[in-house]
Amino acid sequence: MRQLEFVILGMHGELETSGTLLDLLGAIPYLLMNYVPPRAVINSILAAGENDAGMSGGARWSGFEIDAAEYADVAGALEQRGLKKLDCPDWVQTFNDWSIWIYEVDHEVPADEHRRLDAICRDIEGKAAAAFEADDHDKAGELSLEVVRANQQLSEFVDKYFVPKLRDAE
Repeated sequence: MRQLEFVILGMHGELETSGTLLDLLGAIPYLLMNYVPPRAVINSILAAGENDAGMSGGARWSGFEIDAAEYADVAGALEQRGLKKLDCPDWVQTFNDWSIWIYEVDHEVPADEHRRLDAICRDIEGKAAAAFEADDHDKAGELSLEVVRANQQLSEFVDKYFVPKLRDAE
């Protein structure tokens, strides 16, 4: 399996390290949770060269992609570790798509509406960032409030499905 040099990102700084591709994937928060991500998702992450989940940590590396044979090796190794391989819809191409789809699989959160609300949030966030970059602080402030409202709507939607399942488990 491919050996890599990468940086682990943490609350207390950065740690340069090396390891296998599996080690790198394992350093990416929330990626390897019960299921083997499809190759498109892994490649979208690997091509970026960084995944930073803030206080949850992350990693940085030189961007690259894996081919079908290397993916088969990685997927097989992950399955040996107990992760399940699932067929997922063609629209699942990125880490964000993967997360939304896994919410449908695990918590029955309808992916179509989840995607729609998430797209609204990301669009407004982009507009707010652009306004801030353009030094239009009034517009950036207005859009920041819209971001909060849109994220609240998304959160309330997800909670309708997610929270009752948590309560049922108690």
